[in-house]
Amino acid sequence: MQFTYKHIFKYLLLVIIFFSIFISCSSKKKLQPFIYETDINIYNKFIDTQMIAFPKTRFAVLSDTHIYDTNLGITGKAFEDYIKNDILLIKDSTKIVYEAVRNISQDDDIDFIIISGGLTKDGQLISHNNFKNSLMRLKRLGKKIYIIPGDTDINNTHSFKYIDDNTEKVETISPEKFTNLYADFGFNEALYKDTNSLSYIVEPVQGLWLFALDTSIYKDNDKNNVAQSKGYFTQETITWIENMLIKSYEENKSVIAMMHHGITEDFNKESKNFPDNIIENFAYINKMFAFYNVRAVFTGHSHANNITYTWTEDAKFLYDIQTGSLISYPFPYRKIALDKYKIDIKTYNINSISPYQSNFIEYSMSYTKTNIDNISKNIMQKYKLGSNEIQILLPYMNNALLAYYKGDENSKFENIFPKVGEIGLKDSLFSNDIKDIILSLWQDIPPSDNNIIIDLSKPTN
Repeated sequence: MQFTYKHIFKYLLLVIIFFSIFISCSSKKKLQPFIYETDINIYNKFIDTQMIAFPKTRFAVLSDTHIYDTNLGITGKAFEDYIKNDILLIKDSTKIVYEAVRNISQDDDIDFIIISGGLTKDGQLISHNNFKNSLMRLKRLGKKIYIIPGDTDINNTHSFKYIDDNTEKVETISPEKFTNLYADFGFNEALYKDTNSLSYIVEPVQGLWLFALDTSIYKDNDKNNVAQSKGYFTQETITWIENMLIKSYEENKSVIAMMHHGITEDFNKESKNFPDNIIENFAYINKMFAFYNVRAVFTGHSHANNITYTWTEDAKFLYDIQTGSLISYPFPYRKIALDKYKIDIKTYNINSISPYQSNFIEYSMSYTKTNIDNISKNIMQKYKLGSNEIQILLPYMNNALLAYYKGDENSKFENIFPKVGEIGLKDSLFSNDIKDIILSLWQDIPPSDNNIIIDLSKPTN
């Protein structure tokens, strides 16, 4: 076939059309600029302003309660296979939650409680009802409670009960049922609601707005038969949040936020090695919060007690205050005091529950050390390590993970990784990524993770 200019023009036109479609499709995924990046008046209003001072208040923080109704089964091979890959004390979750509720209920100075998602083990309706009932003691005392869903809570396709060697699906909960069930835990009190997610805004004490933000992906779980653990905001929700942040300033309200997924990296390369821990496009999201002078975001999901500080390119800053899972060692919850520009963070731990009482910590440590072996093995197997290397690296990975979950990791970087020559040459070719993970887990990003007073009026040193 002889090509003419007409043919060439035709093919060029097809190429142009193809790339136009490609670019158009790609642009749909591109994040939009923030309002302050295109509106000079908004930019000038915020660039040199300080955060609005907090009213004086105290509140408690829980996360990742992962409550499980034991009527769904606690014996048999299917259940044992599930719990051996998790350090959560699933069987004792209701008792641990009850003990935390009992402790918080005795503190008359607590004005409200926030719970940053991961309410149930796998979103079973019966477990949601159990969780709501567990919180009613606080409600009866007049305590305000605000919740958001986590990745396990809605449309969970792994919503099972366990019968001997088998699992059987049970009723889960839809977004609509979630808001109805927990109507008195934030949704009925909301000043504003996002129409594209279950995010809402409340004013728990006069002068303070709490942005309760839904980061979980559950709309297509049933369709795809998955339970997504990663988190994100749609562009519509991001725009809604930004407009509400502008409004909060115009109404002279101070702001804190809570969300399930992390908003900053807890350790170096977390977004590479554990991408589901942290919200998608986290640098973009924390830039928005920091610019509008939101200095504290309360998160969960990673099951680690951690506080991370980050700068943005606008010379603004933000703290991600992550609370570990209430039902895994060391069973943390927090009490927070706000006053003007200071935030006083104290961590408490559940040290006994019935029937274990005095030996609860001993029992839970034994359980954790047994099960964390499987978690570490699962991590290392993703990097195609040989069985010999996995066995050598296992105690080092275990120690790093336990230190990370507990917070305030402290190591002189001695004995945190095998000595040179301990791993065979063949296997050591695959160990660099694992070594990087272990080192990163030990390298705690400032500030302290458990107990600290932070002056939010100025950047940390």
